[in-house]
Amino acid sequence: MKRTLVVLCLLASTLATTGASLPAKAAQPQAPSPPGQLYVVSVNTYQNQIIGTERFRMMLDLARALLNRPEAFDGGSFDVGAAPDIILLQEMRESNLEIFEKLIRQRSDFNYKIAGSTTTNGDFIINADEVAMQGEPHVWTDPCFVGQTPGEEETTKVRTYQWSQFTELDTGAPFTAANVHFSKSYRRDTGMSNCLERNVAELRNQLAGTTGPTFIGGDFNKRAVESPRECDVEEQTTPLAWWLEMTAPAQGTAYADSVKTFHQERGLSLENEWTHEQRAQTVTCDATTRFRRTRIDYIFTSGVTTASAHADHPGWSGGDEPGTRHPINPKYSDHRFIASRFGLVGPAQPPAPLATLGAGGVINLSWSAPEVPVTEWLLYRAVGSDPYSLLGRFPPEILAFQDFTTQHGRTYSYALAAVDGNGAQGIESAPTTAVADARGPVITSRSPGRNGTGIERRADIIARYNEPVDPNSVSRFTINLYKNGRLVCGSTTQQSARVLVFDPCFPLGKRKEYKVVVYAVADELGNRGDRAVWSFTTR
Repeated sequence: MKRTLVVLCLLASTLATTGASLPAKAAQPQAPSPPGQLYVVSVNTYQNQIIGTERFRMMLDLARALLNRPEAFDGGSFDVGAAPDIILLQEMRESNLEIFEKLIRQRSDFNYKIAGSTTTNGDFIINADEVAMQGEPHVWTDPCFVGQTPGEEETTKVRTYQWSQFTELDTGAPFTAANVHFSKSYRRDTGMSNCLERNVAELRNQLAGTTGPTFIGGDFNKRAVESPRECDVEEQTTPLAWWLEMTAPAQGTAYADSVKTFHQERGLSLENEWTHEQRAQTVTCDATTRFRRTRIDYIFTSGVTTASAHADHPGWSGGDEPGTRHPINPKYSDHRFIASRFGLVGPAQPPAPLATLGAGGVINLSWSAPEVPVTEWLLYRAVGSDPYSLLGRFPPEILAFQDFTTQHGRTYSYALAAVDGNGAQGIESAPTTAVADARGPVITSRSPGRNGTGIERRADIIARYNEPVDPNSVSRFTINLYKNGRLVCGSTTQQSARVLVFDPCFPLGKRKEYKVVVYAVADELGNRGDRAVWSFTTR
């Protein structure tokens, strides 16, 4: 422990003397995930070597990214997301794991701790304020390394993995998590074939006796489908045997590929969900030479509802072109992490609330009574592209709300979540979006124009509006025409939804100045516009 602290101090000192600055702790408090929900992150850290200045800097960048970039549904403010509940780390040396635990705890508002074994090829760090491990971890050996022992690590390649049972503390909901990092070179290291399929079979066997929500995260070092990413971004070619055994086995539990399932169910592209970028350029399947990208990191689940599941985007990627770097976010590994939020327990996801517009910018929201009892409604709102924040909490009998705190022309998104008798919060509904309307119709063009000259004596007076005009707000006197202060005979008609016309009774006088007065009209919501006045002169 003392050695770890000394290493931390020395590396921090080295960064300071070389002019590098440590990323500052988040200025805003991180948000915990809602009760009954779990925020799971999986990342291959590229920290399997003895730490040095560069790896320490990458470790700091990873801690910052894990705490700040993932965005909770109701997550606080910009650059501050929900704090992960459980982090699944691969390719992390044991001594580096101790250092990383301290870095992420120091930078967070929560108590992060190592959980389970620290000698396997997949480690756990948990938010101990939200999650607790139950019992001892279950460790098993990669079946393609049978007969080799962990005690021979210095001379023999050994791979071990672990799973354990946990409890979400807010509700007491149990769940199981497994963490693996399968090899990319089994044949070279062991001389055996079909090792990925054998590992998937053993992984499923390890978890066969567990019940309830389950998460399996890690670096599987294999695509889900036959074709390389460049030729099959959406993963529509033939699935590989190992992936089918995870997601559609002949018997036993079917685990969902959380990222792929989340995107396909919503008609979203997988284009940005790649997790690994090679460090050297190669010729890709489309005959271009570049840094190849692929999706080889996964979070598989069963018994949970997926609220969101994404690779870290944009993360350290600078754009569509492989090999580019983000101008602000440093590259913390050759892998991007996967961040997912899941519902363990709680009410079913409600339908999206219905939004209708009212006068003065009011947005009226309503929703249906649930099929099962709930104890509370939570209504969230996002303004424009800002994160969501809690707008109100309501007892179960309340099924409507009027939002008066709006600004004309701004876009507002709303989502509804239900809470059960145990305090568990279900996944929020799909969002409903509305644009506040607090202004009445505005004249966008007029004829004759303002200060017009040489106007035809038989011309009509026309006012065109930016939105439909409520016919009930229009009378024959809405448009008035004056000459020398005296009202000119004529009447107003509504020619179409957005056009009003004043027809004078007689031709206008020669070379006379006229003043037009258009009184305010209302839109379909009852918002009244402004009075308009202008003048013109006939020929």
